[in-house]
Amino acid sequence: MHADLGLVFRIVTFLITLSVLIVLHEWGHFIVAKLSKVRVTDFAIGFGPSLLTVRYNGTNYRLNPFLVGGYCLMLGEDGRKAEQAGLAPEPVDLAEEGGKYGTDFQSKPVWARLAIVVAGPFMNFVLGFAIFVVALAGIGQQVPTTTVASLSSPAMPAAKAGLRPGDTITAIDGVPIADGTAMVKRINRSAGIPLTLTVRRDDRTLSIHVTPVESEVNGRHLGLTGFVPGFRSVPVPLAQALPQARDQTLLVLASTVGSLVQLVTHFTHAAPQLSGIIGIGQVATQVEQQGAGPYLVFAGSISILLGFFNLLPLPALDGGRAAFFIAEILRGKPIDPEKEGLVHVVGFAVLMALMLVIALHDIQRLLMHQSLL
Repeated sequence: MHADLGLVFRIVTFLITLSVLIVLHEWGHFIVAKLSKVRVTDFAIGFGPSLLTVRYNGTNYRLNPFLVGGYCLMLGEDGRKAEQAGLAPEPVDLAEEGGKYGTDFQSKPVWARLAIVVAGPFMNFVLGFAIFVVALAGIGQQVPTTTVASLSSPAMPAAKAGLRPGDTITAIDGVPIADGTAMVKRINRSAGIPLTLTVRRDDRTLSIHVTPVESEVNGRHLGLTGFVPGFRSVPVPLAQALPQARDQTLLVLASTVGSLVQLVTHFTHAAPQLSGIIGIGQVATQVEQQGAGPYLVFAGSISILLGFFNLLPLPALDGGRAAFFIAEILRGKPIDPEKEGLVHVVGFAVLMALMLVIALHDIQRLLMHQSLL
């Protein structure tokens, strides 16, 4: 019963995290729209019929019951977000208001419309970077210890040799080792090389012989024995946390681009590894069990992924809309609004179908008890 409640709590935590990331994405659109004097008719947290509506400066601020995401509706927008939210902006009498709360989105210069569209993904990048800074400076960098936390597979050398969770490795080939990072590096560069681990188990000292197997991890060939070390948090000074957070942001972007290239060049191999919201949720519930630090890093990575995904030049995404604005700048005149709207509607339908297929794939993997980590 307690385990079930724990799982429910972790799922709710993930949904709240995802909602915050999406709402702040929409807040990016909202802020730049306001700065550009565009009339924002509605800004909402959640979807569905409004539980609470507060009207301020011409905008309806809504709190809705289904708290996964939100939306920002602007006067004269193409209606895409309105269709997703299941509502349309309330009628606005511009003559009566005299443009007091802003004017039509489409009436703005193309550079302003482009800035509004890309502000959402940009906010996700800023948020991801900020989360990394908090994780590093507030909670600390996760540093491996020499204690075995778990075994990854009974078929790997560590399990076969008799290593157990709770064992502490004190030496490798007779050389004392107290630093977890040095231990990991030594094992990683010893693929195919027999190692003798001196292990402290309770009040006993054992010698365990393992030979790391060569495995490819993120394009690198490393020696692995099949155990996961424990981790401890080491707070990072703010002056160091800022460049480390920058490097982490760039690493997530580089890994995402690499995965996208793999999907295009090796589709049959990469496609089965795709995960949707269900698969990401499963990973989130597992990461949560590792502590606040790892979960914050996970949340920051998801924020950056949201920003990157939304910038892809695909119909119905912010990047697709931005592509039309860039085309308008290059052509010197706008694309036919009806044609652009049709592309977005069709693209949105295809995107929803793809998300459904990926969700079904995630469910199948869950039913087959395949781990996504």
